[in-house]
Amino acid sequence: MGYALCFGNCFGCDRLFGFNPNKVPSILSPRTGQKEPVCQACVDKANPERAKNGLPPIVPAPDAYEPEPEENL
Repeated sequence: MGYALCFGNCFGCDRLFGFNPNKVPSILSPRTGQKEPVCQACVDKANPERAKNGLPPIVPAPDAYEPEPEENL
């Protein structure tokens, strides 16, 4: 049994980070029209602003930044 961990740049801060490709929070990029991953630091930064605007917080899955078993890909 193996695991997969994707690496990509965060849409918010452009920092390279590892994530579970099936569970990472993402945003539809206005630049590319594709879903782009968002790191935990940017989620933490966005949530107070979302609360001020009456939006629910982003709550990542507990394993959003952990490897995914290969059979789930």
